[in-house]
Amino acid sequence: MIEKGAPVVADALAVIMYLVFLPHLITFFQKKSLLNGILVGAVYVVFSVSVVIIRKLPVPADQKSGYSKGWMGFFGIFFGIFLTFFMAETAGLFEHLDRMTGAIESKTAVVVLGCVILWLILSFLYMIVLIVDIKPSPLKGTFSTWMKELFALLGVNVMILITVGFWHAYFSAVEPYTDLAAGGKVLIFLLTYVFFMLFFAAPRMLFLLKRPGVAGVVSFVLQTGYYVWHLLSGTAWN
Repeated sequence: MIEKGAPVVADALAVIMYLVFLPHLITFFQKKSLLNGILVGAVYVVFSVSVVIIRKLPVPADQKSGYSKGWMGFFGIFFGIFLTFFMAETAGLFEHLDRMTGAIESKTAVVVLGCVILWLILSFLYMIVLIVDIKPSPLKGTFSTWMKELFALLGVNVMILITVGFWHAYFSAVEPYTDLAAGGKVLIFLLTYVFFMLFFAAPRMLFLLKRPGVAGVVSFVLQTGYYVWHLLSGTAWN
């Protein structure tokens, strides 16, 4: 029997990284540069590889995968749209596009448009990873499988972390509401929470199909809820 606990450990480590690195991420994303876009793209590749690892995890003989390409493709499309905006915004491409006048004549314009096209193509990587046929690996030793699970879940969590850091930086200049009622806070929280789940729940759903367990679900729900509440408490309200 494959040992459980990787999701809880991965989520606990992610919260620690969040507390340590969030201020640095906010500062980093407040200064738009091509390096930001490269960082996001690199983490996105790690995120996609992590999803491949999750899909390749061996399935115990008494467990059915229950995989649905349609639903996974649906999640992949939304994430791809968000990723295109994410990378372009952090790299400052929108500002470069605004400054362009006339036909594409300068080298800068060619480079910027080339990056846009490349990132549009890259944004479909996650969707492809979700819908292509991937054969699970043979069932191997417990510890090696557990380490693969931990690495894959951490890769997904790191993508969530830099996304939260980006939104903190993006809304840092917004004046928060000071007299927002409790009902309004709950409503905004729930809407934002659904937004995050729409983009990041798919990998954990895939993991849950292969490794059912309440503890991993609870830790992910609480982890994401903490990120969302902390984000909103500094940007949407005081």
